[in-house]
Amino acid sequence: MSVFNSLPPKINQIHLINWLKDNYSFLSKKTILLKKLNSERDRNFLVNISSKQKYVLKISNPEESRELLNLQDYILDNLGKRNSLKQYIPKKIHSTIKIYSDLMNRKCFVRILDYIDGKMYASVKHDVFLEESLGTLLGNLSKELQNLIKPSAFRKFAWDPSNISWINKEISLFKGKNKKIILNNLKEHNFFVKKNLKKLRFSLTHGDVNNYNLVVKKNKILGLLDYGDMIYAPTVNDLAVSLSYALMNKNDLYSTLKNIIVSYHKIFQISFDEIFSLMTLVKARLT
Repeated sequence: MSVFNSLPPKINQIHLINWLKDNYSFLSKKTILLKKLNSERDRNFLVNISSKQKYVLKISNPEESRELLNLQDYILDNLGKRNSLKQYIPKKIHSTIKIYSDLMNRKCFVRILDYIDGKMYASVKHDVFLEESLGTLLGNLSKELQNLIKPSAFRKFAWDPSNISWINKEISLFKGKNKKIILNNLKEHNFFVKKNLKKLRFSLTHGDVNNYNLVVKKNKILGLLDYGDMIYAPTVNDLAVSLSYALMNKNDLYSTLKNIIVSYHKIFQISFDEIFSLMTLVKARLT
């Protein structure tokens, strides 16, 4: 059993509100409203306090490991102190990770972060300034993650675009044009990524800088969310993952590539070998 095939926490909101009041002193005498937020494998809620203060309540999948949540908190604490990134990083409100039992009596870890108000990158119109803002964020992220690490980050993860060999086991699910695209991408990956891995810089990576994890306000990136996919991997992965979503539905791929990559390169210079692998890593994420 893993987080990918375990049901997300099953929650009764009235019970959860009472539990929050009993377990967090700053919520004990407040009027609390909960709004369910989108999440793949956990349960996240927008917590509205007396119609004024807002927080994000994160209740983990029962199969999530505490070590990975500790890694996330470690990164939030550290990046939140870096001048180049602190404006983007959600502030950690909880002091310790607590345990909540869901309706199936499964133990789930609970954390509370502050709420960053804005729109998702996926739902706003993109222009050169917004794309350059994304490139700058990604460059600072790669730069600041160079010297942060914990043992729990050394793991295999299905969404890591530098390691997609597992897809070969699932290739029978596809046929025709789709199967041909996947086979071509696997062949390209073997040459441009797998044989080039030893030449790439490795570091801790965010792992999921997609267009629903980026908060935008006034045509500028304001926040970077969701640190649950962090993994030690090629540093350039974060740029590749972000590009795989930022390039969607674009008529002019070159302009978006230029805006993001040039801005990234100004902060964190890309090596020749990383350029060699970059676009194949983009395809690998989509594959």
